Order: sequence, then structure tokens, then C-alpha cells
Amino acid sequence: MPKLKGTKAELSKEVRRILNKHRIDLTMLDYSYGGSSVRLSGGIWKNDGTEFSVEALTYLINDLYPFGTLYTDLINWDLNGGTIRIIHSHNDNDGEN
Repeated sequence: MPKLKGTKAELSKEVRRILNKHRIDLTMLDYSYGGSSVRLSGGIWKNDGTEFSVEALTYLINDLYPFGTLYTDLINWDLNGGTIRIIHSHNDNDGEN
């Protein structure tokens, strides 16, 4: 893994730029960068409210790889353990949105 250079604030801003590049709705997702890891929590949806595909999430993970370990606590996707699987979809008919 390449070592990125810059202050914590600069690298955090770069993480945000990557999330924006992938059109992630940042009102639904909390993120943080700390030294050698990126943490994502909440829900991960596109700005227009649509779901991501596994392929699109793979590209996102690849873009975040240089920042270190990715830790996630997401309500709609499981990105841990080298797998990507959906947990909850906007389209589920369980009464939640």
C-alpha cells in the first residue's frame, strides 16, 4: 500500500473528494480519515437515492485503498472480510425507508 503524503486535514479532504466523485449521498454517510484508515458508517446511496452496484462499490473501495484499512458499519452494505453484499435496500418492503 503506497504511503500518502499530506496532513490529516488534506487527506480527509481527499477522501471526501473521492466520495463525491462516486456520487455518494453524504447526508446519509459519515466518514472519517485517521492516519492509516478510513471509516464509513451510516448508509451508502447515490446522490439521487439509488442503490450502488457491487461493481461501483468495488471501484470506490479501490479508490480508497491507498488511504489504508477500510472499516465500515453500514446499514445497507457489508463491505467487510473481502466481500461486498447488500444488507438492506431502499426497495425492501419492510416498512422502512
